[in-house]
Parts: sequence; C-alpha cells; structure tokens
Amino acid sequence: MSKSRVELTCGLVVIIIALSLGLSAFMFTSGQYVTMTNDYSDYDIAVHPPISDYVYPLANYSLVRGDTIIELFDRVGIANFESGIEFYEGLRNISHTDSFGYFEIHETPSTVVEFEAYQDNGMRFELADGTGAIRSGDAIIVGSQDASGEFIMIGTATATVGQGEVLFDIPTGSKIIFRADQSQDYAIGGAVAGGHVAAEMYLTDIGWTVEDGEDVVSFDDVELQTLTAGEDVVQVQAIGNAYNKAIVLHIDQPYLNYDSVDDIVVHLDGQEIALGMGMTETLTESGDEAVYFASKTDAGFDIVVYIPEYSDSVITIASVETDIGIDGFATLLAAIGIVGVAVVALIKTD
Repeated sequence: MSKSRVELTCGLVVIIIALSLGLSAFMFTSGQYVTMTNDYSDYDIAVHPPISDYVYPLANYSLVRGDTIIELFDRVGIANFESGIEFYEGLRNISHTDSFGYFEIHETPSTVVEFEAYQDNGMRFELADGTGAIRSGDAIIVGSQDASGEFIMIGTATATVGQGEVLFDIPTGSKIIFRADQSQDYAIGGAVAGGHVAAEMYLTDIGWTVEDGEDVVSFDDVELQTLTAGEDVVQVQAIGNAYNKAIVLHIDQPYLNYDSVDDIVVHLDGQEIALGMGMTETLTESGDEAVYFASKTDAGFDIVVYIPEYSDSVITIASVETDIGIDGFATLLAAIGIVGVAVVALIKTD
C-alpha cells in the first residue's frame, strides 16, 4: 500500500473513532436517558435530565427478581440538581455529587436509592401504576402485589404521600433512603423502617481488594468497614454513635465458607457474644448485652449483630474452632496498624 493510501486510511480511522466518541458523549449528555441494567434493578439515568417542576435524573426504576421486572417508580425528581455533572459508575453503585447533594443508586439485592442534601432540597418519587404508598410510623411503606420497600427519613427530612407520588422536604444534612425488600428479608425491611438497624453491608468477592466488593448503607451515625475477609474469618469495624441498634451483614461465599450457621461464632471486640432467640428478635433487641443471629442463604450468610452502644467496635465472625480471644484480637489489630491499611488484601486458601 502506498504512503498516501496509508495516511488516508489512518486519517479515516481517526475520524471514525472521533465521531464515535463524540456521538457516544452526545448520547449520554444530550438529555436522553441511558438504560442501566444489573442483577437486581433496571433504570434510566440522564446527565442532562429533563426539567419541569423538578429535575428528573432517574426514570423507569424497576426491580429485577429472577426473570421478572417489577416497575416501581416512573420518575424520580430532585428540586435542585446540577445538570451536566457525570454519574460515577462504581463496581456496585452509580452516584452523582454536586453542590446540592449526593445521589446514589446501589446495585445490590436491596436496590437502595439514597440522597443526602448538602443544601435544602426536595425530592419527588412518582409511583408506577399498581404501586401505592402509606405512612407507617416514621417511615413510608411502598408496595404492590409483586414488591415492597421502605422510605427512611434521616435527620429532619419530612414526607407527604400524595396521589401516585411521595414528596420529600430534605433540609441541609438530612437524607432520604429507599430500600426494597427481597422475598426472604421482610423482617430486615421492617426493622429498618422501625429504626432498629444502624447500618447494612453487602460483602461480595469482586475486584482486587475487599473494599471493591463492599457496599454499605448507613441508617444512623454508624459507618462499616471491612478489615479482613477470607474463607475462615471476616472482620468488620463499626464506627459511630448509636444505641440499641443492629447491624446487618450479607456475606457471600467464598467468604465464610462454612456449611452451616452452627459452624460459626461471633465476637465483639474480642469477646464471644451470645446467640439471639431469632432473626426478628435480634433485629429488634433492646437489652444491655450484645447478641447475634445468623441464617444461611443461597449466596452465603446473613448475620445480624445487635450492639447496645457503638463507639469503635470490631465484629469478628469465625469458626467455632477458632480461638480469637483478647490476645489474638490485639495481635490482629496490631498487625493491621503496622501495615497501615484499613482494608487487608483477600485472605483465601487454595
């Protein structure tokens, strides 16, 4: 091929690539919605969303349950929203941050949608046909024949349930969280709506570090962080200020690669804690002693840990044959401090 033809061919390739990138960017920012699909939800987002009484960055929000798609919200509007700022796509979430607030969509089984107001703001959730909403205590219950979920208001946020919509007033520093129930976790959803759960974590083996597979939603002033995760032991740090509330941990295998709940025990700050009476009882516990309850799931384990008072506690889930003890606990924390990291690389056996 002659030099001129090579140069022409290369030039055409560059033009085609440039046009493709330009078209892709235009499609994502021109006001058209982009469909996002995962194992648990299906929805449309827009960087330049349409504007009427609200700005609508999220539309056609549906739950995915196996082969079934359940429509939940036609549109989700935010009163003050900076159009044009990209959504950030993480391994388990889609998020948008601007001067008005932080908007996040979690791609986990509970399909959480949350918004934290950095300035006084408002939200509007337009319900899909067949979906209703009722007030239940301090929460709003949303549901249909096929699905249900809860709105949780944190801080001084308030809600108004209207015909086919739920409106929220969200003062600075307040937060709105929507959490969808799975068919097997209505007890957890009810406890969240009742204000009994401080935080919820999903831990899945994806990415290069434990942090990559971690997704946390806080319903109170408590943050969760995985310290160690392996086939034999998982350690989670709970930092914050709360009283008489539970933590919910969804831990997928190969982490905690045990056959039964009878194979594991739970320690809080190096001390073994007692087994609770049941899932619901542990979620709604209010006593002075920490307790836990574990159930086996198709993916791994659901573990509920009730803590009377939070400070800077470490939850250790291990085999009944593992002797954690105070000495072992102190040694592990010292090792974490020496390497100077909050997230330890995956600990697995071949």
